[in-house]
Amino acid sequence: MADTNNAIAQQVVQITYDDLRSGKDLSKQVKEAFDKDGMGLIAVTGLPDDYLDMCKNVHSAVRAFANLPEEERKQFEVPPFYQRGWDHGHELMKDGHPDLSKGSFYFNPGQDAFEDVDAETAKKYPTFFGKNVFPKTQVPEFEPAVKRCSKFMQEVGVMLASQCDKLFTQPKTISEGEPGLCESIAKQLNRHACRGLYYFPTAEGDKVKDGWCGWHNDHCLLTGLIPGQFFEEPAGNACESPDPDAGLYICTRSGQVVKPRPPKNAMLFQIGETAQILSGGALRATPHMVRPPRANGVARTTMPIFMQPGHELVLDMPANADDDALLCPHLPEGVPTLASRYTPGVSFGDFSNTTFAAYYNQK
Repeated sequence: MADTNNAIAQQVVQITYDDLRSGKDLSKQVKEAFDKDGMGLIAVTGLPDDYLDMCKNVHSAVRAFANLPEEERKQFEVPPFYQRGWDHGHELMKDGHPDLSKGSFYFNPGQDAFEDVDAETAKKYPTFFGKNVFPKTQVPEFEPAVKRCSKFMQEVGVMLASQCDKLFTQPKTISEGEPGLCESIAKQLNRHACRGLYYFPTAEGDKVKDGWCGWHNDHCLLTGLIPGQFFEEPAGNACESPDPDAGLYICTRSGQVVKPRPPKNAMLFQIGETAQILSGGALRATPHMVRPPRANGVARTTMPIFMQPGHELVLDMPANADDDALLCPHLPEGVPTLASRYTPGVSFGDFSNTTFAAYYNQK
């Protein structure tokens, strides 16, 4: 089992926002971050000044919602799948224990409702076609804060996706003259999913099962992340991490657990399994987890955007894919193999459903 206690600190590959915007060839840096020897993580630095204001507004809004009385939070639960609005404790880990360490507020960043989608399809793919619900009265700043920030994250992600396309072993485009496949997927904001995350405070010495977020691979194309913010609860004072060992951990293909040391105020991107499949193994997802601090009453907020294709996209590997394109050695305990969830010709929607089932049970 991957042991975070023996992790080594490792600097994160960095690229600048200006270089992305200029279209500079960043293949070397992206390859270092995302190929089979990489951490699966890259940092975008030099972002506009208002980026930190966007992040601050998201953190404040997510924390405000998570600290509403439980009966108010429950108004924003969307059963039976809880893939829109608030979810706390409805996902069951494979051992049957509810995931109580974090609360999630799910939303589509580009479209609030899909009224033109038939009921059967919407029910089969709830992560794609659920209707957004926002606390317009309870936390009126929530919706504008998360939508503004997620839109900017997507804009940066589109530029990074274009760089990822350059590393495909067999270039693939949607059609002649159009952008590469990664870039085309990233541009479809209404296909993506966002998750405002509140990691509940723990008491010093508590052993949260699987940490704040257990070992897993992201199955999307790219995951964008804003810097996490710690809070002293119940006062809600923003603070620095009280524990240098708290935060994100990654298990590399060599089996070494590393503690990424990203630059402050960067936007992070992790590569997902969809990119691994479509690139034939040129890009590789890495297992990761989040460890809570050894401190009393400290919570953490963040917001990922899962940049993903539509449910209908067929996930085919190129003919000249790497022989080990689906392999990820040294998987931590509890992480289902990609080979066990992927079959040639599967749609992304069915691949997603299989992946969720492999990680969780549902109440």
